[in-house]
Amino acid sequence: MRALMDVRAEEMAVGARDEFSVVGPWDSAVVPESVVACDRHWLGAYVHTACAQFHVPRGARVIEERPAGGRADGLHVVLGDVRVVISVHGAAKSEPLWQQHRNFMIEEIAAAGGDVSVVPGVGGERICAMLPGQEIVAAGVDGPRWMVRAVAYGYDFDGCDVHGLLDDLLADFVVFRGAGPVGPGLPLDMTVYASPVRHVTTPFSGVIDNSQERLI
Repeated sequence: MRALMDVRAEEMAVGARDEFSVVGPWDSAVVPESVVACDRHWLGAYVHTACAQFHVPRGARVIEERPAGGRADGLHVVLGDVRVVISVHGAAKSEPLWQQHRNFMIEEIAAAGGDVSVVPGVGGERICAMLPGQEIVAAGVDGPRWMVRAVAYGYDFDGCDVHGLLDDLLADFVVFRGAGPVGPGLPLDMTVYASPVRHVTTPFSGVIDNSQERLI
């Protein structure tokens, strides 16, 4: 994994995701042009990847999760002692994927001796889990032929609004799924680029100093 950036500075069913929602994640086919164009000011930065764009808060670091010799299939957003792993997966249009992922995670955590509960959240039910030395909160949202998953890890979430952090990361998340075939559950390319995905030419490598509010 390679550090890419230092930023210093109503629950819906899958079918309803074809219509405009007041909060993300959105599909690029229905999201307002103003959001796709990133014409808003933030105390943070926009991250542009091959399949998505979203806002990260001030103080966050973004790290690619890249298997040896492969493309990035997830991003780690690190804020203080909390690490959120974000990934986008292909899905069948008629089969929501998050419930399958959620059930699989619950089985894995329970098998490892963890305590698991399911709680309501924006976009669908979330997992809250405790393992020895680690806490986990996992959120997922189904869209048209895709699913976004965000999993927060930390040693102790006391004093940290983890659900609020997940909500913020997903609130203006835009997915550029494309028309090509992607097997259900397979991750989409999360390689980070310097400019909005529709204008992508060169992968981004470097540091964004966003100590002042600015247009990204």
